[in-house]
Amino acid sequence: MFPIRLLKTMKLTRTGKCLCKVHQVAYWGTRKIFHPTFFLFRSFLQQLSKQSPKSNDVLVTNFINPLSGLANLSFENVLFFKKDSIRLTKTGFLYQAGERVLTGIKTGPVADPSTGKPINFLNSFALLGLYFQTGAWERNNAKNVGVAWTAFRYIGCYTNPQQLKEILPSIQTNGIYLGWSIAWGC
Repeated sequence: MFPIRLLKTMKLTRTGKCLCKVHQVAYWGTRKIFHPTFFLFRSFLQQLSKQSPKSNDVLVTNFINPLSGLANLSFENVLFFKKDSIRLTKTGFLYQAGERVLTGIKTGPVADPSTGKPINFLNSFALLGLYFQTGAWERNNAKNVGVAWTAFRYIGCYTNPQQLKEILPSIQTNGIYLGWSIAWGC
């Protein structure tokens, strides 16, 4: 049986709207030997209003977020610089690669009935980065020790340019997008 973990994340877009996502994550692999952990998750976007969004603002953040997508199949791992399994404070090199399904909103003339409709497309991605973790605990409960982590990542992704032209007809692109992202958690 595969362990399943639910992650709840919140993202802020450039316009200040808050999108809530719940990821259902299933991990494969083992940490006892060098073997990357594979995972598959689906995202369920909670509608914040009765109208669906008619903007591609969230698509910009989805390109640099390795956990984004309607469906995402990828592998990831952290290679710690020192193999000390007892210490909580560690640094390492992280990597992730995979394929995901992103959703864009078709733009175009108002008279076109397909304008404003969501279009799903495949996106391949890979990232490299640095990872830091240390202990974390509540001020009033020092015995309940967990892990706090920070990741600095450089991500590259590719989408077939014809698929992007279907969403954004006037775009001039080769389909490759690069960007930095920072993540943290406890």
